[in-house]
Amino acid sequence: MQTKTKQPILLISTIFAIACFRILLAFQGFDLAEEGLTLTFYQQIFNDPQSVEYSFVYWLSGIIGGVWLKIFPNAGLFSFRILGILVHLSSLVLMIAIFRKRLPDWILALSCVILTLMFDFGVVAFEHIQLSVVLGLAAFYLLIKGIEQNQRWILFFSGFLLAVNVFSRLPNLTLWVWILLIPIFSTDRKKTWQQIGWVCMGLVVGVSAVFLTMLALGHIGFFINSIFMMFEVAKHPENPHSFVQLSRIFIQNYESVGKFGIILIALGGVMFLSLLFFKSRHRQWIKSLLVFIVLAVFGFG
Repeated sequence: MQTKTKQPILLISTIFAIACFRILLAFQGFDLAEEGLTLTFYQQIFNDPQSVEYSFVYWLSGIIGGVWLKIFPNAGLFSFRILGILVHLSSLVLMIAIFRKRLPDWILALSCVILTLMFDFGVVAFEHIQLSVVLGLAAFYLLIKGIEQNQRWILFFSGFLLAVNVFSRLPNLTLWVWILLIPIFSTDRKKTWQQIGWVCMGLVVGVSAVFLTMLALGHIGFFINSIFMMFEVAKHPENPHSFVQLSRIFIQNYESVGKFGIILIALGGVMFLSLLFFKSRHRQWIKSLLVFIVLAVFGFG
């Protein structure tokens, strides 16, 4: 019983510490590039949508940011940083809810810290990446719950969130492949097709709801134009967001992953040999040294 009472305390204290850390970051200066572009999108999406047409590929984040600005018109930049903190903390809570039964609490707490430090400190206001993460996690959580409990409405809302999430970031369309988890984890073939049907129904309703909202706001034309603009940008090889440049970055990232993988395999081999050949009193500091090397490689590599 004592262990069970300590476990949630670790996670709650971690979330609280992360919240305090993010609030401290909220008082720093702002970025005129990414953050400035994002905040301008929120400011103009209802007033002058044509002036921010390029950002309409992130339409959903713009709508949420615009509504937030309507609710708190005089709160300024700080309010969007608070909104960003709330969304980020929500994503951490969802991540914990998904993996709580499968992983120890200390791993979840460490994961929360790592995920928080992965964010660029220059972009701390609410933006489309944070929204994409929290919607994706919520959809995945509902999908797993719906499969386990065979609850059709939970599966429906999972599909709805998967559909809506596409309009926060278009590559989220690839998350629809999660539907394949249903035949993998479902134990009843008859129920499998029903569960897939409810998720697909949620997808249809979600996409329809978004397009009807766009139609009501007069945003469909701007959204379509932003997609064509994105393809135009991808055609120019010198543009940093072109297909050629992004492909190079993709290849470079996987080269880095390969290098780190080789380092980890080598360090694992060294640790294994040390356990075989070194005396017990030397093993602990060897483990500590290897852990330090791993952290140093990933932190400064």
